[in-house]
Amino acid sequence: MLINTRIVRVQWGDCDPAGIVFYPRYFEWFDASTILLFESLDERSLDRSGIADGNRSTVRALAYHIAGHEIRHRNVIRERYLAFSPR
Repeated sequence: MLINTRIVRVQWGDCDPAGIVFYPRYFEWFDASTILLFESLDERSLDRSGIADGNRSTVRALAYHIAGHEIRHRNVIRERYLAFSPR
């Protein structure tokens, strides 16, 4: 089993007044951690395959899937929360 650990120090400026981490900071940490995880894998590990959500997939393919998922989240935030609405 692969275990990848990254320690992140949460500082005062990373949080809102209620002490909850701002979503952009969390997103940045998650992105950096994902990159470090895949950088730690060798070619053989990236080419391993298995079943994910009922479909055969390689680790390398899942890396691209995760990248696409991140883009999807960014677009949802932009569309739902950052778009100007004259209502």
